[in-house]
Amino acid sequence: MTDSLTRYETTFESTKNLPMTIAIGHGENADLVASFKDGGIDVDLTGYTARAIYQPSSKWGTDDWYECPCEVVDNTAIAHLGNTYDNGDNAVKLFLHLSKDGKVAYPAIYQIRLFETPGFSPSTIEPIPETIDFSEYTLLNAPWALQTDLNALLETVSSMSTEIVNTSNMVFNKVVKLVPYGPSARFVLRNRWQHSLQRRDFPSFSPRFTLPEPDHEDFTVFYCTLDIMNIAPTPSYSSDATLTLIQPDNYTWTILVDDGLTLSEVLTVPSGRIARFYISQVGGYNKGTTSNWDAMYIKRVLLADVTP
Repeated sequence: MTDSLTRYETTFESTKNLPMTIAIGHGENADLVASFKDGGIDVDLTGYTARAIYQPSSKWGTDDWYECPCEVVDNTAIAHLGNTYDNGDNAVKLFLHLSKDGKVAYPAIYQIRLFETPGFSPSTIEPIPETIDFSEYTLLNAPWALQTDLNALLETVSSMSTEIVNTSNMVFNKVVKLVPYGPSARFVLRNRWQHSLQRRDFPSFSPRFTLPEPDHEDFTVFYCTLDIMNIAPTPSYSSDATLTLIQPDNYTWTILVDDGLTLSEVLTVPSGRIARFYISQVGGYNKGTTSNWDAMYIKRVLLADVTP
């Protein structure tokens, strides 16, 4: 164990595989302390070895991965971050790599935002001289796209203006349940994920969703669905839900909707209704500048209950 003043203690549920979002200062020594449950039952880490494998934002979409110290202590896996492992990027994805008896798992995912600090000097970091085989574990936001995945995504985007995609043909097949801890809770949309959000007892409901950063290097097409159940448990709290889209850092998506609709109309879910949003990247859009080559298309479908 270290004497770091900053400790983030998180319990991960292995059946959900949800990322943890945290913020630390550049160059700050911080311990990421992870414990695990499987279906609500504590996971015994006896016999496990742990590694902390990360990728700063300037390396996203590449095969370069980096490592910081990690150990198993008192039935927790602890990753030790610090100046030595900070190249100055303002965002980092970190995976905990746990193995036992030849079996590998990535049960903890961190999305780290780093803020400016006085006197910080970036460090030179060297990638791990080996290939990380993420295929050994079913990871919902695996950092690569197979050619078959890319082809399916391109076909999906080209057909979305005329029809709703058959869910049996989607690249993804799992749902991440978003839990709103306030009326304007903020979530991050993830590629090839089906998101599900249900309203709780809030006088108003205006969830916010951060759009992804565009991929201009590997040309991985972004596509996801978002289900919003705007049904308040208490009728007195019923109201229309208004979604807000937050642009990523240093980039602004052009938002496209179906002809005849406004963005405000599309991002509104009437009280007592359930809506599904189909969100995808559309290439080839150009309005006065050759750099504005892509856009984000959003389609809202209001669902009806036909249960007998």
